[in-house]
Amino acid sequence: NLVVFLKFNNEPGFDTEHSAYYYHNMFNIGSSSVQNFFSEESGNQLNVNNFFFPAQSVVPSPNPVYSFVYYTHSSDYYKPYSSINTLGYPNSDIGLIRYRELFCGIINYMDTNNLISDALNIDKNNDGNIDNVTFVFPGNWAGYTNTLYYPRYGIIEPGYASLNGKELRGHVVAFEDDTIGTHCQKLSRALGFPNLFVFDVASNPVFGWDVMGLGNGYYWGGAAPHSLVYMKAKYGLWCNMPETISGAGLYTLAPVATDPFAAYKIPSVNPNEYYMVEYRAAIPPFENHIPGNGLIVYRINTLATAGSYLTEPYEVYIYRPSYSGGNPNLAYYSVQAEHTAIHSFTDPAPLLSNNSDGGLIIMDVGNANTTEISFRLFNSLPKIWTGNLNTDWHNVSNWENGVPTSTDDVYIPKVFNGDFYPVLNTSVVQCRNLIIGIEAELTVQSQNLYVNGNLNVSGDLIVTGAMTVTVNGDVIWEKGGAAVISHTNAILSVAGDMEFQAGSNINITNGYIQFIGTGNSFIKVFDTTSINHLRANKTAPDYLAISNQSTNNLLLYGNLYVEPGTRMDLLSNYNLSITGSFINTSGTMNGYFGTVRFVGNTAQTIQNTPSATSFINHLTIEKTDNAT
Repeated sequence: NLVVFLKFNNEPGFDTEHSAYYYHNMFNIGSSSVQNFFSEESGNQLNVNNFFFPAQSVVPSPNPVYSFVYYTHSSDYYKPYSSINTLGYPNSDIGLIRYRELFCGIINYMDTNNLISDALNIDKNNDGNIDNVTFVFPGNWAGYTNTLYYPRYGIIEPGYASLNGKELRGHVVAFEDDTIGTHCQKLSRALGFPNLFVFDVASNPVFGWDVMGLGNGYYWGGAAPHSLVYMKAKYGLWCNMPETISGAGLYTLAPVATDPFAAYKIPSVNPNEYYMVEYRAAIPPFENHIPGNGLIVYRINTLATAGSYLTEPYEVYIYRPSYSGGNPNLAYYSVQAEHTAIHSFTDPAPLLSNNSDGGLIIMDVGNANTTEISFRLFNSLPKIWTGNLNTDWHNVSNWENGVPTSTDDVYIPKVFNGDFYPVLNTSVVQCRNLIIGIEAELTVQSQNLYVNGNLNVSGDLIVTGAMTVTVNGDVIWEKGGAAVISHTNAILSVAGDMEFQAGSNINITNGYIQFIGTGNSFIKVFDTTSINHLRANKTAPDYLAISNQSTNNLLLYGNLYVEPGTRMDLLSNYNLSITGSFINTSGTMNGYFGTVRFVGNTAQTIQNTPSATSFINHLTIEKTDNAT
């Protein structure tokens, strides 16, 4: 990028407060410089080298900016005609011709007088054109029109100007008062990124979430946010379009500031439109002035004109509260923002360009931190707890779309504004799949709970009574998931697998976890986990096993029971520590791997009935306080 500082002969030069070092810092060496911006957002694929003309003294001192002085015409010649400016151009066509003569004249003068060394590579991509020229004028753009202000590629046709054998085509017009954000925006346009800026905030399709979405860098505090990942892929060509996801589940994303291409693409019901999600966190030096921290969700219309931003259909549109009339500053989703879901019942709904529902269902958006954010994608809309009235599961006023039945999926999200969480205390509760979302909770007090499918816990499962929670599928303790079981006779009865994921917080000191029914069940331990009593009660020939996928130890505060006809296998290389007793009643224990440790300060027993079979790989007895 050849940066040319110039002034007209009838106007003063650059302010003394803007020294040559100031521009060197802005363009080249500052942590938030133009060069660093393109390096960060392109994943170090684009290096913008900025060379100054005239040459400047860029040492850290108040050396003034040396300007190329243009004598042919005054600045008034390049402003619109008016009663007080009779030198101005009468229409934009003539204005463009004058600007072409101005910029071509400068470049040709530099070439004729050999002012730029042939050793300077001004055509990195070898297309025969100067990569870019930024013409910087003193002051600001007041008095000029957009004809001059915006970078123009097409007005310099081949053959008008060349420098060291390279044609002048693309160029940027900048001003002394432009911020780093403005320079980054203009250079992005020179690279082929379309303008996305409109003055009306509510109708601005992207606003402060994209470097092309705001004018003059004002709202960024002078810095520049990244381009959206979609824009980087389509117009920057720095990455492929992100991975497409469609399966229901929990997903995570790193911040764009640290992983510049981290995003997901999600299909809509219309093959010509799809959704994108990415995580934006206020991480210096470029993202620290974005409107907020969180997941942003936007829509892509593949039939829209490339870069369409003034009217629908927009090529890209970020969802924000109140949809088209809302404030895009509030577009981010996170627990902190109290904005954690987008689907047909939320504000905004994920409408397509024709205002029809696009089928996107995202809920359970997690906490925004500097490393990642999580969200949950659904394929169909579950019954959604609101807790608007009270804690009664069976009251329709507490649900978004009706009280669940045994065939319905259920999602319990974190509630805000003092709303309630469900407490099961009036009659038996049944559902199909149940998800307890991030920082949400469900209390089983005096009625049993039957989950016919899977139970996913990212919040708190609380059991205060001698109740049974029966899960016919799998139980997955996700990051942040916890169990608070306060009754000694509470039972969590599972027919499938149980997984303790990394980041789960399972420390159960009461009650029983038992594995029942047909089909093999596996316990997968990926974080430090402690439970009370564990009972293997599978129907032969199926069995319970501690999986070889486990990466952590399992501690039992209570007893390990192997019931009649049941088989239990230890396949993990990690420890199984028992504080209570081991009781095998006519079952089979195959301790193939790992170590069984008997620990604690109370007496323990190993009980095998005559028909029981048990073997253990390694056995360690680590008693304290003279316990046996």
